[in-house]
Formats: sequence, C-alpha cells, structure tokens
Amino acid sequence: MPSVPTVLRVLARLGAARLNVLAAVSMLTASLVHAGPFVVHPTRLDLGATRPSGALVVRNEGASPLAFQITGMHWTQDDEGQEHYAGTDDLIYFPRLLTLPPGQSAVIRVGLRHPAGAVEKAYRLFIEQLATSGPSEDTSSARVRVLVRLGAPVFVAPLAPRQQLTLSTFEVAQHQVRWTLHNEGSRHEVFQSIALRGLDTAGAEVFRQEFTGRYFLAAATRQFRANIPALACPYVYQLELEVKTDRGHMTRQLEAGACACAPPVTPADARR
Repeated sequence: MPSVPTVLRVLARLGAARLNVLAAVSMLTASLVHAGPFVVHPTRLDLGATRPSGALVVRNEGASPLAFQITGMHWTQDDEGQEHYAGTDDLIYFPRLLTLPPGQSAVIRVGLRHPAGAVEKAYRLFIEQLATSGPSEDTSSARVRVLVRLGAPVFVAPLAPRQQLTLSTFEVAQHQVRWTLHNEGSRHEVFQSIALRGLDTAGAEVFRQEFTGRYFLAAATRQFRANIPALACPYVYQLELEVKTDRGHMTRQLEAGACACAPPVTPADARR
C-alpha cells in the first residue's frame, strides 16, 4: 500500500496538471475573444513621451447596426487585487458616441492631456455596446442599457522605466501561508504564474497551489493567502514560492516549522 506522502504527491501532480490545462485554455480563449458582434484592434495602447497618441479600430461583424459609448477611466488596484476605476480628464479621445453599420469599421483616436511622468499611469478605455428601448416599449423617455463592455488598457510609459518586484511578509502559521508582493518599479508587470509548493524533508512536492492574476500595476501592492491542506500539512518541511512575470521571476523558500500545522488559538485556550 503506498504511503500517505506518495498519495499526496500523486494528487498534487494531478491537481497541478488540471490547473495547467485550465490556464492554457484560458490563454487561448483570451486571444480569440470577440466582444459580442464587434471586435477591437489592438487590444491595448502603449503611449508615452515618444508616442503621445494612438488609435483603436472597432469593427461591426454583426448583421445589424451597433451603437457605442466610449469612456476613459483611471485604473488602480487594491491590496486584494480588485480593480477600481474613476473618471478622468487625462485622456483626450474621440468619438465618444459611435454608430456602425454592419461590416463597417471606425477609428477611436486617443491622446494625452498631460506629459509622461516618473511612474507609469494606467487607464482603461471602455467601449460599450448600447441598446435602446425596443419599439413595443415606452419610448416617452430615452432609456439606454449596456449590452457588452470591453475595457482596453491604456498605459502611459514612465520617463525612466524601472523594474523592481519585491516580496514581504512571507510567513506561515496555523495552516495558512501569507505573503505580500509589491511592484516598486515604475511600470506594470504581467503575471504569468504564481505558484506555492509544499516540500517534504526529501524535497518532494506534497502540495501545490497556483494563483491567478494578470496586470500588476506600478506602485501596487497585492496580498495573498493560501491554506495548507490538512492531510499534507504534517509532511510540509519547506514552502517554496515562485512568481513569474513578463519581465522576470523570483523564487523564495521558507521553512514551515511546527507552527505551520498548529491549530488556531481560541480565547479559551489563551486563558489557560
């Protein structure tokens, strides 16, 4: 009968294989996405001191006319990786309203109101397909709803591009691993993979978890948490974290220690 660590390693490999297949499918799907009956090219704009303006092309591939609204928003991320958008006048873009007959294309031109600075600025240009009230509905007042919303990234390159991805608070306690990534560089990075592995005393993998993410904006911070599987925890001697981006990668190790599998301390335990 195989030992518990052997079984755990087999399960870990199967789980990792499944995650890798899902990641490959996600990447393929992302490269083929059509935003409903229309397509946008390119999918992002990179502007800066040497390229203060650019353009996106929208094409109607449907059988009916399409109406669009275009809105530029300032783009930030919080510590949990959630994205936030706010109105801005940093971008100059036109048209802001657009109607396209079937099979036709239109150009959305984008420019900068302010020059590039020391840190990259990030925006999204939202292209929203609109639908108005149907002929059988009350048309006494204009009602508009969004059918499809596509947010094309717009990056304004810094004057002096600099890469600096750092890691802090890499720690483990009570079955949970926590770490924090900081993008202290002057431009964004694109996550390719984030993987946490648990190794036994022989260096064999007993569990593995992968985390999703895409853009990591300049000056952003991202906190991560991962629970160690209860069956694997007693065999975890070392934790290994590997982060790969489009600009490089980092690997860090951490000895698990006895506190890794210690149960949470309750108020009752603290009084004893």
